Amino acid sequence: MSDYQPERREVRCRLLLDYEWIEGTFLIPVIRNFLEHLETMHEFQPLVNVTFLGSGHHENFFDVNRATIRLVLPPENEAKPAIPVPESKEVEHDVFCLLPGGHLHGRLRTRKGLRTSDYFRPHHSFVTLRDCRFVPRDLSSEQDESEAYPVVCVHARHVLGVSEPAGPVKGA
Repeated sequence: MSDYQPERREVRCRLLLDYEWIEGTFLIPVIRNFLEHLETMHEFQPLVNVTFLGSGHHENFFDVNRATIRLVLPPENEAKPAIPVPESKEVEHDVFCLLPGGHLHGRLRTRKGLRTSDYFRPHHSFVTLRDCRFVPRDLSSEQDESEAYPVVCVHARHVLGVSEPAGPVKGA
């Protein structure tokens, strides 16, 4: 067995899990793109320097179950596709995603001629949206408060439904 460990870089992100927001650091091999890493990570994803934002609890190491990750908020400079598509061959769609904990409105880049629903259907991992507004749903409150994020990676497994809105989205 080899003791080889690839050189790694640190990427600090906020993550929305099934029941909690956390902030932690991914350790990613330097030869890998962040979005590619999200697509190919194992069932459990090790994070370091993790803070549970609701309680303030801190762990030096936390192995998070990939299936529980709903949203990842990476630094904007990390949200580059592994294989860029020339701008002349892509189009932006306004997208509305219904999630168990609220809704997300943002922009999705796809190849020309590809509908939003066709893009989401085969995805079982993360989809990157830009210029996003996330409206958490607090069932005990009549008032929803939206939060703006430049980039959100949404786990397609947690998307209850997706559309291209016909008009303005409430809270977005």
